[in-house]
Order: sequence, then C-alpha cells, then structure tokens
Amino acid sequence: MTGRRTLAALGVAAVLVAVGGCSTEPSAPATEPATGAPAAPAWEQVAPGPLTPRVDASVAWLGDRFLVAGGRAERPCPPNADCAFDPDAVLTDAATYDPVTRTWAAAAPLPVPLFGAQTALVDGALYLLGTPAEQGAPVFLAYEPDDDAWRTLPAPATPGRLATDSHVLVEAGGSDEQGPADDEIFDPATSTWSALPDDPIGSSFDRQISVVAGSLVLSAKDLVDSPGGEDGPAFVRLASFDLGSGAWTTLPDSEILGWDPLVASGRMVWPDPGGADGGQVDPYDREYPYGGIYDPVDGTWYGLPAELEPRPGVTWPRLSTGSLVTSVGLLLDPVSMGTWVLPDAPWDVGDAPTFGASPQYLLTWGGDADLEPLGWVLRLDDVHGELGAVGD
Repeated sequence: MTGRRTLAALGVAAVLVAVGGCSTEPSAPATEPATGAPAAPAWEQVAPGPLTPRVDASVAWLGDRFLVAGGRAERPCPPNADCAFDPDAVLTDAATYDPVTRTWAAAAPLPVPLFGAQTALVDGALYLLGTPAEQGAPVFLAYEPDDDAWRTLPAPATPGRLATDSHVLVEAGGSDEQGPADDEIFDPATSTWSALPDDPIGSSFDRQISVVAGSLVLSAKDLVDSPGGEDGPAFVRLASFDLGSGAWTTLPDSEILGWDPLVASGRMVWPDPGGADGGQVDPYDREYPYGGIYDPVDGTWYGLPAELEPRPGVTWPRLSTGSLVTSVGLLLDPVSMGTWVLPDAPWDVGDAPTFGASPQYLLTWGGDADLEPLGWVLRLDDVHGELGAVGD
C-alpha cells in the first residue's frame, strides 16, 4: 500500500498473519460453531415483483422486510472499468420484499432519482444519503415505513460515511487530505446535524466512525507524506467519543492495515484477509495483515481466524448482519471466531447485484448483465443453525 485511500476508493483487499502484538484467541466465546452444517443451504430466487431491472439500487432492512429503492436502468459496469452513466436512466421507484411470506409490495417512490445511496435504520426510520442523478448537492432523505412516506432533510455539511447502532446516527468525513473533515451527529427530533469536537488522532485518512458499545469510535490512519511507503505501514488508529461527557479518548493502536470496519456482536471487524509487506521499494520489517477484530469492552485486538484467507475468484461484499459478518464467501462470528461457508453465488461473474443484510437473511437485487429483473435471498439459519427468528 503506497498511496492514500480516500472514502471514494473504499474497497475489498485481497496469507493471513496474526495481528502483531495481538491475541489470536477470543476473550469470551459466545458459542462454539456448528460442527455439522445443515443440508444443502442454497440461494432462492425471489418471486417476480414490481421493480424493473437495475444496478446500484439501495437495499436496506426495515426491521421486518427489505426496501429496494432507486438505482440505474443500465447494465453493470465491467470489473475495473470506469463507466459513464446516463442521468436519464436513474430511477425513483421502490418496493419492499418480505422474506418470510416471499412477497413484494410497491412502496412510495424516492423524491429524487438516486443510485448507490447509503442507508441507515435509526429508531424505525430509514435514512438515505446520496447524490442526485444530475450530480448536484447531496440529498438526505428519511423514509417512514409505517406511513410509506419520504421526507427531505438537511444534508450534513460535508457528507461522508453514515454509521448507526439503530439509535444514534453519525457521519464521518473520509479524509483530511483536502482540509479538515467534518464529523457530525444527527438529531432526529430537530432534523439537524451538529459537528463533533476535533478528534485526538489529528490529520488522517481512511476515516470512519462506528457506533459500538455506547460510544462513537473513529478509525483512521495518520496523514503523512508517504503513508505505506517511506513513512512505513499506515496502521489503523482508534479514538472513542463519549456521548455523555462529550470527550474523546485515544484507544490502543493496532498493527493492521485495513479500512472500512464493520460492527457485529459489539466488536469492530476489519474482515479482509491477506496483508502487505511494503514491496521492494520501501519494504516493511514483515507482512502486516489487513484484517483484525477490536473489542472495545476490554481494549483487546485479535487476529482474524485462519479460515479467512484470500479466495481468488470469490467476489463477496463485506456485510454485517448485526451479529455476524460476511467476507470472501464466509460467515464470521467475531466473538467465537467460528466461520461458516456460504453457498456458491447463483449470479455470474459479470453481474453486480446490490446486497442487503438482516439478522436472518441476505438479499440481492438487480445487477444482471442481461438486464433481467433478478433477485436472490439466502436464509442464514440454513448456514448457521443457531440464529433466532426474524426480528429477534
């Protein structure tokens, strides 16, 4: 890694070594992973619904059903290509899908055409942050499932990455490279954003705030002249903001190189296998891993389990179900360190479906290279038999 990774360049990195100075054993396993996998877990094609083929829709869990909204009525862009899009192809229509009854229902359309918008469910309301088709100022929307209605709200001053624990909503500026990034917290009662105090990490990049264990935890990397190059490995650093006292606290440093952490079972997870050694020009003293797990309760860093290793040809998004995360075709419990193999994807390599995750289901919609209105659902109970019922 020789350059800075900004928010727009977030992605999945591709043999794993333990996090230097970290434990590789869980502190308090919740349960042991299942020893006998249920018979033949498989993706199920969803029933035809009211939505037309699309890419880059927003897919979000509402607590009892999924919402699919917006997107582009175009074929997916080929891997590693930079494709222009047709503003007239950006969509506003929306629908909900109930994975229990396997039924669709039309939903109120978006107030503006959007694709690839971020989503966050907070106290029953779904929030979307995205940029309209005409590439104007970012828009911030709220969807009330009970009323099937959208509201347009003030957007954050410098829109970054949304994060929530279902009760608190924050956004973090992705990088200080173009000047200090704003971190803000949203007040649903007044529909206003407020800036957080400056964090103790200082100028940084790969910035993201996670809401975990009742605090806001900023993950970032020092903004130096040559991060990952002459200045050495760009390690993840952490700082915690207490919502009660309004004070920041620096947390234990890591020796991982990852980005874009997920939160599951009260832990922060950088789920990407593999690592980097600096290459031939500015080699490190050893290879450092991309991935790791941080427990904010006791301040301990853990390495990823050995089962998470690079798998060429496996293209999987990084998702959190609330208690588990997905990575390279596996489910990971970040407490017990148990892993479960997900069934092979039913879509083709050239497809680019959009994913949504709930505690019991994964849903994909759209992204079919042949412009077919295809969606797939996977029941996680079939993969990991210890999950509860929908809504638990």
